[in-house]
Amino acid sequence: MKKLAYISLFTLLSFSSFATHIVGGNIHYRLLNASTNNYLVTLEIFFDCYDGNPNAIDTDADVYIAIHNARTNQYLGDFTLTRGAPNRLDNTNYNCIVKPNGVCVDAYLYQKNMTINPGSDGVILSWQRCCRNNTIDNIIAPEATGFTAWTRIPPKSIPNSSAFFTDIPPVYVCVDAPLTFPQTAIDPDGDSLVYELFTPFLGASTDFNRPPSNGNYASPSFQNVRWRGQYNEVNQMGGSPKLSINSQTGILQVTPNRIGKFVIGYRVLEYRNGVVISETKRDNQLNVIQ
Repeated sequence: MKKLAYISLFTLLSFSSFATHIVGGNIHYRLLNASTNNYLVTLEIFFDCYDGNPNAIDTDADVYIAIHNARTNQYLGDFTLTRGAPNRLDNTNYNCIVKPNGVCVDAYLYQKNMTINPGSDGVILSWQRCCRNNTIDNIIAPEATGFTAWTRIPPKSIPNSSAFFTDIPPVYVCVDAPLTFPQTAIDPDGDSLVYELFTPFLGASTDFNRPPSNGNYASPSFQNVRWRGQYNEVNQMGGSPKLSINSQTGILQVTPNRIGKFVIGYRVLEYRNGVVISETKRDNQLNVIQ
């Protein structure tokens, strides 16, 4: 499996002509100077560049990152990130794949050096946007379901840089074909890492699809997506065997048994002295084709 030096990646596609432009993303940070509270904040976002609304994509040239107190959930402010040039994704090294027409995904990297004082409570950084692909099979009302990328910076007494994913998931997934793909993360501080599945989070709505600045954000604790029918946190896309992740290696395995589009969530938790101090969450759309 190839590695991505430029950014860590959610694999994300959208096949419907009605699909919205948001297909995934995550947020992480690196502590550059503990004495001055200087952090490099990185947001990775993935857009549907075939069916996505060009105006919506253009609108997201700049994004707002909200800051909340991690204990009280009080809104503390926000800041703006501006993206760089797109990275067109074309990872088709999964042997059973015949690449479909009309598929395009661009990955954008947003980065900025910021002074953020986590204080004695720590802070939560979040970005919220609507909407997801309206033909996703495993969640209720995906066309009205937004997305939240968020991370926690622990208190100033616990200097920390978050873990970040390095592996690229396959762009296409084949029905009835066993799939194993690593989602390894690196922790700059050498913390112990544990991987697990999680339920992705809701974000903005169709009525308020791009929250502006000045505190017009959903506050933590953020709401989870609603699974449809048979699906749940431990059975995110069906299959036999169903999706699982190795808690120590970050390797995911699944044999999909249905064609469709599935939102999945997995994360890496950072343990220091036996205590979880932060986590990095990846919310990823897997597309299963013939």
